[in-house]
Amino acid sequence: MDRDGAASTGDTMHDVANDERPLLVRADAMERIYELQIRQTELQMQNDSLREAQKNLGRAHERYRNMFEYGPVAYLSVGPCTAIVEANRAAVQLFATARAALIGTRLSSFVAPEHVDGFARHRSDVRASDAVTSCRLELLLSDMRRHVRLDSVRIDDGSGEAWRVAIDDETRLRQLDPVTRDYESMFAVLDAAGLVVLLDAHSRLVRVNGACKRGLCDDRDVLQLPFCDVFGERRQRANLRHRFETLLASGVPTEWESTCTASDGAKHTVLWSATLLDSGLNVPRHMIVMGNDLTARKQLEARLLAADRLAALGTLAAGVGHEINNPLA
Repeated sequence: MDRDGAASTGDTMHDVANDERPLLVRADAMERIYELQIRQTELQMQNDSLREAQKNLGRAHERYRNMFEYGPVAYLSVGPCTAIVEANRAAVQLFATARAALIGTRLSSFVAPEHVDGFARHRSDVRASDAVTSCRLELLLSDMRRHVRLDSVRIDDGSGEAWRVAIDDETRLRQLDPVTRDYESMFAVLDAAGLVVLLDAHSRLVRVNGACKRGLCDDRDVLQLPFCDVFGERRQRANLRHRFETLLASGVPTEWESTCTASDGAKHTVLWSATLLDSGLNVPRHMIVMGNDLTARKQLEARLLAADRLAALGTLAAGVGHEINNPLA
């Protein structure tokens, strides 16, 4: 409560105290004044809380605005007819145009003709789902044709046409990674040849063949994850990193046996062999890792070993029984 309000209320109570009306009337008036004082204090506290909440909301809005504006990926807010409503700094750089010129332009106008149908399907999928929807296509920008991935999600603004888009430019990745394209056919051929993984110079997964996906990865998105984290147990990871570093430095193939845990929790014993690939191009070197799943063989060996032990135990038991039945003279 401010001083003027307190003084005014105090004067009022003083006037009531000096009032010559009956005592009950004066007591009732003073009680009402006291209730008004309490109410005034509560309102003041609520007002202070609202002001603080408004300040916090403003600070949070500024933080999220900065995250949107200065994020490393191009972000767009798209309205009806795919008109661009908002664009962050990375989007302005990607489209190589002024922000004022970009706002209001239809995103569909940048789509390459051969990808128009795919973009239309993507737009329909976004409208029909609350989940993030992705597609890959090409955009025709002022400087070049760019290969991009769109990750879009619908937002509820009442129009049914508003959505946000994150645009990941994969053009540079494709230019710097011709090894992946060179070995596309090789992976198709090796799909039935066992577990095959292509790694970059940082031992991250660039490509995984179908046999490896079916046997160990299932539907997990493992690309760009370190090989050690996907196919190595925690106690093995330091040794695996050292093996890959040695392979890159010396070029000498390496081989090891390790235990891998599939997405369903099953343990697999795999014999891996890693070889350095020389693409002959001015790109970072890659490694190809091939694995032979020994799980079935190990299980068979364990059963045979158990059977041998049981047979040996049976032989020993028969011998002991024979000695008991035929004691020495």
